[in-house]
Amino acid sequence: MKKKKRVWMIIGVLVILALGLNYGLRLFRLHQLPESYAEISGTVVDNRYRNFISEFDPINDTGDFVRIGDKLYYNYYGNYATYGLYEITSDGSQRIYWDGHGPGAFLTGDMGMLYPIQAYNGKLLMNTVLDSNYYIYNSESREWEPAQGSLLAYSEETQTFEKVSMFEDGAGIRALIYQETPFGLVYESSAGSDLWVYTRDGGTEQIVGENVCSFYAYEECIYYMTLDTAADTFVLRVFDWNSKNDAVLCEWTEYAGLPYFMIERDLLVFVATHPETHTQSVYTMDLGDPGQKEECLFTIDRTNPDTAYICSWNVWNGTVYLCTENGLIACDLDSGGHRTLCEKDTLECDIVDDTWVYFLEADSHCLWRVRQSGGSAELVFG
Repeated sequence: MKKKKRVWMIIGVLVILALGLNYGLRLFRLHQLPESYAEISGTVVDNRYRNFISEFDPINDTGDFVRIGDKLYYNYYGNYATYGLYEITSDGSQRIYWDGHGPGAFLTGDMGMLYPIQAYNGKLLMNTVLDSNYYIYNSESREWEPAQGSLLAYSEETQTFEKVSMFEDGAGIRALIYQETPFGLVYESSAGSDLWVYTRDGGTEQIVGENVCSFYAYEECIYYMTLDTAADTFVLRVFDWNSKNDAVLCEWTEYAGLPYFMIERDLLVFVATHPETHTQSVYTMDLGDPGQKEECLFTIDRTNPDTAYICSWNVWNGTVYLCTENGLIACDLDSGGHRTLCEKDTLECDIVDDTWVYFLEADSHCLWRVRQSGGSAELVFG
């Protein structure tokens, strides 16, 4: 009897040890940081603004990916232990920012906060203006400090984010969503839907202040979209910086889903959703002839279950890149011809050099890339 009892005790101990080992291995795997797999190549190009606004909601969402020199910076949404802002080079990667473990993080899987990032004058900026209740970890004092709508710059010397004084004036700190122009930085106020210019001499000037949905500076003009809520109409306007003239270019009432637009080779490009026909279309408008009706470049019929939804898009060098559930599609602005660069479920894409299109895979949040000319997709980080 004692022998049988001893056997059961041994079996119980072995089961407990096995469960503990399994738990330990799971915990170890969860804490294994992702790795980089690709060499950073290609000549850097300035496509920062289009990369930033091409995400799901250009006003309220985040900027997750930038390139500065031969380094990539990426907000990785892994699990509660591996998420964070990573610096990626050809030699490897390191996590340079994360909130740490929250209470019960292992049980709930909750992650901390990742903030929008952007590049400016060779510095990595982090934006914390979206919610005044956010907190920033100070690695020097090892304390959590309220993020009072601060704009932060990453210092390689201290490996911390430090406050900078950009966009500070009597109206408060401004949003990080900006576009650099010959006359200054055009940006939208974080406090409301009004446009401002941070001029080269350090001053600020308000342009408009009424229901701005999106904007795009091109040459000496600022094009911006407003929403007339009473008429349910999108109005495209243009502000000439030199003459200060503000004029209406056109209006749309039949299209839904116009969160943003881009300009490429004198063509205004936008993607519209038609709920009544279950289609999505890419349109262009010749800015040299604003009276001309927009032209449909490419249409996706979503009545077919196998057809993917365009969740975001980008433009570079005469090509529109469409991110869909069924792959990354490249559409030529001149001919309207299109091709599928890869068949992965893509959430967003960024162009930071003259060689690659970097994209975020939906399920894994891994960072991939494919050549703009086509070819096999490569895993960059994850």
